[in-house]
Amino acid sequence: MRPHETAPYDQWIERSPEEMVARAADFYEEVNRRRTTRYFSDRPVPREVIETCLKAAGTAPSGANHQPWHFTVIESPRIKAEPRGGRGGAHLLSGQGAAGVARRAGAARHRRRQALP
Repeated sequence: MRPHETAPYDQWIERSPEEMVARAADFYEEVNRRRTTRYFSDRPVPREVIETCLKAAGTAPSGANHQPWHFTVIESPRIKAEPRGGRGGAHLLSGQGAAGVARRAGAARHRRRQALP
């Protein structure tokens, strides 16, 4: 494994034990409300909400900090109606069809392969 540089983390917030307990309980309550669903509302979601959720998801830790994931936002009602959103997706759609997503996904895989040692 190649050595890598680390960056100092300067955003740490020290919390009292009481605050940690309260925040942990609040977090548990939020997580405990989460449910998986296969039935979705047709109510529109503001683009800014989607983008903020994607930014948050992109901060999740990964092996060697490579963040190898890709996210798909499908806006087309036609593609949404297909099984698994058309292609089961790999990238953000901005008015593109599923073929554009497949091309972009293939290009991303190719770039990752080239970047590997």
